[in-house]
Amino acid sequence: MKPTSLAVALLFLCAGFGPAGLAHAGERSLSLSEAVAMALENNPSVRQERIAADAADRDARTVWNKFLPGINLSGSVRKAHDLPNASSPLPAAGPEMSLSAGLSLSLNAGIPEAIRQTLIARDAAALSLARAESALTASVSKAYYSLIADGAGLEASVESLKLAQALADQTEKNYRNGLASELDALQARYAAAVAQQELLVKRQAFGVSSRNFNALAGLGLDERVIPSDTIEPDLAPVAKPPVLDRWIEGRNDVASARLALEKARSADLAAAINRFGPTLSLSEQTSVSGLQDGFSLPETATFTLSVSLPLDGYIPGSRGEAATRQSRAAAEVAALALEKARLAARQEIETLFANLEQLREGIALKRMNEEVAARAYDLSGQGYASGLVTQTALDDARTRLLSARLAVLSAENSYQAALIDLAAALNVRIGELYGLAGGK
Repeated sequence: MKPTSLAVALLFLCAGFGPAGLAHAGERSLSLSEAVAMALENNPSVRQERIAADAADRDARTVWNKFLPGINLSGSVRKAHDLPNASSPLPAAGPEMSLSAGLSLSLNAGIPEAIRQTLIARDAAALSLARAESALTASVSKAYYSLIADGAGLEASVESLKLAQALADQTEKNYRNGLASELDALQARYAAAVAQQELLVKRQAFGVSSRNFNALAGLGLDERVIPSDTIEPDLAPVAKPPVLDRWIEGRNDVASARLALEKARSADLAAAINRFGPTLSLSEQTSVSGLQDGFSLPETATFTLSVSLPLDGYIPGSRGEAATRQSRAAAEVAALALEKARLAARQEIETLFANLEQLREGIALKRMNEEVAARAYDLSGQGYASGLVTQTALDDARTRLLSARLAVLSAENSYQAALIDLAAALNVRIGELYGLAGGK
């Protein structure tokens, strides 16, 4: 289908099937790449994932702060005063002022694993963002091609209505001239009315597709878009690779499950280390008092070094022992989740390859059926002009032609959607699908 013919259909739609609405048609041409870029920029879910990924990246870049000591500075003012029931007043004295400062640092054996978990969290957030962007790209792409298909279906319905109306007008003229029966005229008008109803259905379907696409792309729901691309699916066979492990492991969901397992194992190790490992604490404290008489630098400071070794972790049923059991169980669950993700990925990919081949073969049959229906309509038109074919038979041929055209459009759109789903499932571009069989 040519873009110009789609534009005509869209203008016909925007005009409300009359010239009055044409002046109000606010339209914009949009390619698929532009639509995807717009959606990635405006989609709230993707923006949330992007914020989370940026935050995780900042945490990873500042992971050194786990070795940053705590710094505190405190000041106090003390003044003793009499209460109403005091037996003897206190001697007059001003307030006492003091200042203290200190550094403290606590290091435990689990810090390396805590750093590792922060880095894993960064990678997991980046993968989550990639998954969201990939899913949105696939959704926008399918909505874009659905918009094209429904626009082409609308155009086919417009053409079918024109043919039905022309036949109804001709049959009415023949009826007045005594060349057709009243029943023929009634049937022709009914066929035109049915074509009008079919056009209304296609118009509503196009409106739904347009609103769905606009919502995904971040456009106003009533904004009219003319796709500048067309549905031209490459029907070259897409061969399944002999080994799928490479593409399964490259999927974002499997990679996320793998990172979740790595994080769970790190948390399990950290729990064990913290249960039995020592904690090293260092502190430096200094203070100065009598500041009410003037400021002076402190003359002494106190340095403290302490090492503590937890013993409660050795007690069965203690909180440390329970935490270790829980972290070990979480690691086992994460391992099973990774295995489940790999199995689900393999099943999905196998199903997508099978569905794609079925759809590819179906398009060829539907295109052949369209050619047959078009030829049948032409022959019926010639026969009707010669008086050898009834008006009802001609209407039937027109209906079959419309159905055949719509079936081709639907099959092509389904095939394009299947290509998009398969590319997303393998985490590759659509153009790369045709070289998968050569991969190891």
